[in-house]
Order: sequence, then C-alpha cells, then structure tokens
Amino acid sequence: MSELPDYSRSRAILIGTGTYRSEDLPPLPAAANSLTGMREVLIDRKLCGWPRERVTTLLDPTGMAAVVQELRRLARETEDVLLVYFVGHGLILPRGQLCLTLTDTLPAHADVTGLDYARIREALLDSRARVKIVILDCCYAGRANEALAPAATIGGTTRIRGAYTLTASDQAAHVVPLAEQAKTATSFTRELLGLIREGVPDAPEWLTLGDLYPHLRGRLEQLGLPDPDQRNSDTAALFGFTRNAAHRPTPRSPYAVRLTELLAGWGVTAVQLAEAMGEPAEAVTAYLLGKRVAPGEFLDGFLDLLDAHGHGPDEQARAALHALRREAQRTSPLAAERIAHLEETIRELRLLVGNVNRQLAAEQRTRVTERALAAGEVARIAGLLAAAEEARRLLRDESEEQGPAPELEDSQANIDVATRDLRLLREQVRTLMDSAQTGPAGAVMGEARALLAGADDQEGLVVLLERALELAPGDAGLRRELASAYAQWARKINNEVKDYPRALGLLRRSLDLAPGDPTALGFLEATLGNRADQLCRPGSPEGDLEEAAGLWEELIALRPGLDDYADGYAHTMRLLARSAALADRREAALSRMAAALSADRRFPGEAALEAPRRVAVMLADHAADDLRDRPFPERAEVLGRARSYDDGEDIRRVLVSLWRAEAAERYTARRYEDAAGLLEEALRVARSARARATLRRELGVVYSSHAVACTNGRDMVRARALIDRAVECSPDDEELGELRKKIASLP
Repeated sequence: MSELPDYSRSRAILIGTGTYRSEDLPPLPAAANSLTGMREVLIDRKLCGWPRERVTTLLDPTGMAAVVQELRRLARETEDVLLVYFVGHGLILPRGQLCLTLTDTLPAHADVTGLDYARIREALLDSRARVKIVILDCCYAGRANEALAPAATIGGTTRIRGAYTLTASDQAAHVVPLAEQAKTATSFTRELLGLIREGVPDAPEWLTLGDLYPHLRGRLEQLGLPDPDQRNSDTAALFGFTRNAAHRPTPRSPYAVRLTELLAGWGVTAVQLAEAMGEPAEAVTAYLLGKRVAPGEFLDGFLDLLDAHGHGPDEQARAALHALRREAQRTSPLAAERIAHLEETIRELRLLVGNVNRQLAAEQRTRVTERALAAGEVARIAGLLAAAEEARRLLRDESEEQGPAPELEDSQANIDVATRDLRLLREQVRTLMDSAQTGPAGAVMGEARALLAGADDQEGLVVLLERALELAPGDAGLRRELASAYAQWARKINNEVKDYPRALGLLRRSLDLAPGDPTALGFLEATLGNRADQLCRPGSPEGDLEEAAGLWEELIALRPGLDDYADGYAHTMRLLARSAALADRREAALSRMAAALSADRRFPGEAALEAPRRVAVMLADHAADDLRDRPFPERAEVLGRARSYDDGEDIRRVLVSLWRAEAAERYTARRYEDAAGLLEEALRVARSARARATLRRELGVVYSSHAVACTNGRDMVRARALIDRAVECSPDDEELGELRKKIASLP
C-alpha cells in the first residue's frame, strides 16, 4: 500500500535549462515544455495534488553557487518528501562525474560553471526528508551511465535512506529534432507525463514511481527510444507519487458494508476501532472501504469487542458475516486474499476428511471384529461338524458290524440324532459364512480381541488385517480390506507426516494386493508428485534429481496426456543437465537437455540440435545471476564454457554485459587500463551494430579519462596516445576533439 505525502512538509524543486550562452551547447526549447508539464501534473489535484506554493520552478537558472544555495536551503526545510527534477543537457567531467548544465555553463569549465550532481547528492544527504526523489532527464544522462562512473555516482543516492532515482536512459538519451521542440517536451518527460495523465488500468488508486517504471519502460521501447533506469531504497518504494487516472473505484462488498453498519451501531470511528484492536488505522480503513478484505481473525476480534460492549450479533448473524467474508475473499482482485480463501477452504476440507476417515476406521474395525467373531464361530462349528460326521460314520460302522440285534434301534436313533445335529450345524455354518463373507480364518476370539485392543488408527488396522490374511491367505475380501488399509495409511502419512517414500512403499503394497484399484492409484499419483517436487530443487544432489526424474516418468505412464507431469520431467532433466554442465560433463549435459526438450510438448524443433544452445544459455544465466557476487574470473570461466556449447548472439550478449559491468567496477576504481582491456574484449565479442557503437563510446570515455589522468601526471606522451585512441573510438564526439586539441597544446 502506497504512503501519501504530507504536502505541508514537502517540497518539489524543478530545474530546467533550455537556453545556453555557450555556442558549444545547442538550445533545447523542449526543456521549458518539459518543466511546465511536470509542474502541471504535480499541482493537478486529480493527479499528484501538490499545493502550488510547495513547487519551486527554476527555468534557465544561472550562477552555480546561487542554485546550490537555494537547493540546500529548500532541502533543509523539507521533512517529508523532497523531489528534485532536472531537464536539460548533461556533461561528463574529466573524472567521470555527471554535471547538469545551467544557462551560463561553459563546457570547458563545467566543474565550476555547471551543477555537479555530487552537490545534489550532498543536499539530499543533509535533508531530513523522509523520502528523496530525483528525476533526471538529461541529454547525456544515459551517456553518463554508459561512462560507468556516473552510474556509481547517481546510484550512490540509493545509499541514502528513502531515496529513489529515475534517469532518462542507460544509453544516449534521445533528443527531439530542434524544429519540433517548440511544441513538445523532451522524449523521456513527454512519455512520463503521458503515462501519469493516462494512468495504469487494473492498478491501485495511487501509483508509486516503482509502479510507473515498467510501463514507462514499455512505452519508450515501443517508440524505439533508450531504456530508462531506476534505483530505489527503503520507504521511497512506498511513496504515492500520483493518483491513477485509469483507476475505477469498485463498489464495496456486502461484507464491507455490513462491517461499517456494525461499527456505526456501536458508535465508534475506524481510528478508535483500530486502537482498540491494536491494528494499523490504514488497514482498518481499507477494510471498511472495501479496498481490502478483513481477514477472519480481524472479524472474530471485532465481534468479540462488540460482545463485550453489548452490541454483538447472535450466532446466526456471526455465521452469515463469515459467509460474506469468505465470498469477498473468493471474489477479491487481490491474489493474496483469494489464496487466503482457498487455504481456509482446504483446512475445512481436511477437517471433514479427517472426520470421515475416523468414521471409516471405526467402521472397518467393527467389520473386522465381526468377521473375527464369525471366523472363530465358523472354526468352532466346523470342528463340531467334523466330529458329528465322524460320529455318524462310527455309528454306521458299528451297526453294520453288530447286525440285527436289540441294540440296532438304539444305534439308529443315535444316527438320526447325529444326522439332525449335522443338518443344523451345516445351516449355522452357511449363515455365518454369508454374514462374514469369508472362509474360516482359524483365529480364536481371544487373539482377535487382543489385536483390536492394540490397534492404533490405520497402523493398528493394517497389523490386524495382516494377521488375519496370514490366517486366511486365500481370502479375497481380506486382501481387498488390507489393500484399502494400506492406501488409507499411505494417504495419512502423505498428508500429515510428509514421509513420501514410506507412503509410496505402502501404496505399492496396496496395488500388489488390489492391482488397478482407483483409490490407491489416485493416492499414488498425488504422492509421486509430492515426492518428485520435494526432490526437484535447484542445487539438489544429482541422486535426488535422478530419483525425481524416475518418479516423473512413472507419473507420465499413469497419466500420459497430462502436460504438468511432462513439464515436471523436463524441468528435472534441465536441472540434471545444469549439474552436468557445471561439472564439465559435456555428453551428459547435452543428452539430458535433449531429453528435457523432447518431453516439452511446446518445443517443436529438433531436440538434439537445440540442446547445445540451451545448455549455453543456462550456463550464461548461472554466471549472470547465481554468480553475480562471485569474483569476476569465476564468472568469466563459466561464460567461456557456455561459449564452448554455443557461440550465438544470446551468449555473446551476456558476455558483453558481464564485461561491461566489470569494466564499470575497474573504471570507478580508476583502473583505466583494466577497464579498457575488458571493453576491448567485449568489442571483439559483440556482433550487433548497436552494442558495438555503445562499446566504442564507452571506450572513448575510458581512454579520455585515462588521458586526463596522465595529463595531470605530466605523462604527455601517453596522454596524447590515449586521447587519440579515444577519438578513434568516437570520431563524431566534438568534446573529445576539443579535449585532444587542449592536450596537444600542452607542453
């Protein structure tokens, strides 16, 4: 959320120079238009909203000392926001500092007639302002950045707490043709003003300069103009620079309306509510205005306060409020609030799933108990049945041996009794078998009860079923039950313990018992994905990445048409290719990258042909990003390895960027020979005409600065040789030509 300025303690200082007394500085009529346009947007109540008296304008100022005194005075008086804007020509002093031109600036003596940027920086340092903003629209501001040292000088303001700097270009700034300048502003300011007046759709009501920057950069790129540059620190990034002209207020949600009604019924203000709840007043105001959705914790605290003061709603009204809150979060334009809604929904679903699982586990235990009882009874009756069969056989044999005798009738009676008992026992066995849906498990009641008493959730259920299956290995029903228990236990481990390898082992055992079971396959798919994500991280050991690749392959086999799994496999193979490339294992790097490209359904080309370029780009990105804080030789070695895979334009561009950045460091340290050597190397690598032109200009600056240093050291032979090389690099640069004449004239 942006912070709005206290204009009564703020100051905007606008400086513009369009006319010059020196013939060496061409007139710049567009500067006056830029200055006027900047002042207009600053004092426009619908945009920046600065009071007129808090905006100081200096058009075509003269007298460096007077300008510096006024700048210091105004800066020291400012306590909240200090804004300094300059439009005009910029010059580079012999030691590389940026110098802003005034009407009476003489290029040959710019150090004493121009406004050295270091003086602006000193004024910022001396100011008590909470936020310091500097916007530079200099004809040579981009060139100053290219000259390397001014980048450090301008960037130095970012070490000031709350400082933000916006410059026209990292390259030579664009100058509108003189014939067109009377009716327009300078290119950079024209696009900045246009952006402020048009606003940014789907953005907040207030825009910071950081919000504006990417859109400004895009506008300049579309026109083929040089890219701007920004530096910021601390609170400057939160400064609300202008209202968003494209902002369209959204109606308040029913939730925000109801909160406001409850607060009005209590009779307190938003500020008082914020104090009572220990919340920032800005946040509470945003909740009531519907700009943000008050989270559940805030609503509960608010309702508790209402209860404590006798204004609390009943339980039904509370539930209705939470329903309104959840709907507001679900439909919020802010991703964080939609995510909060989803997280709450997930928590509730997990609670419901946990309750269902507990009910399922209880039912499963009940079923197992019943089956164990039935199995025991079946075993007992089966024993009686066998005894009855044996008794009947014996009676029949006995009767046959005795023949017709008086005892025959008794024997026959015994046979009839045994036969009736046998028939009844068979009926009982059939009933028990139907109710238990199983054959005899051979388990006795005591053992079943002992297993149930020691069971603990899914693990205890698994133990019980495993014992039961040992007793009845051919029981298909028990196999299904055990397979289900394995799957449910694996699900619990996956969700709660996150022990994915253990969960995978259980799921594989489940599918061994019940191949193709959809529930187990679903759990397996989720757990495979979780384990693969867990293993697949930048910097993971190769062993983990190889395991992850195997898991992604298994997922692809489960769901061949799902792009997410193919993407996961491709990403893993790219990480493996990166690991191999960094270890200088070329063959492995190329084969793995080719596998990654083959898995990527969006890649239409030949994987084996594209793999070298992709490995090279990956190494180049690693050198530019991951190794940015490492010593230059280490980064250069990685980039050299990248070129061994592919020597295309992308790699050369990264190389040039790295060499330029390192040259900047050497230049700032006045190690001119090192800086020139790096830029010469970059020039040999660069292919595009634009990059080569930029490098030649930078070399011209480095050689000229070195020449000035040699002149000051009275090494005139070397100074003349260096300035000659500078002119060779930038033959159209009039300033370098003048500097060569001056050095040549010295004894």
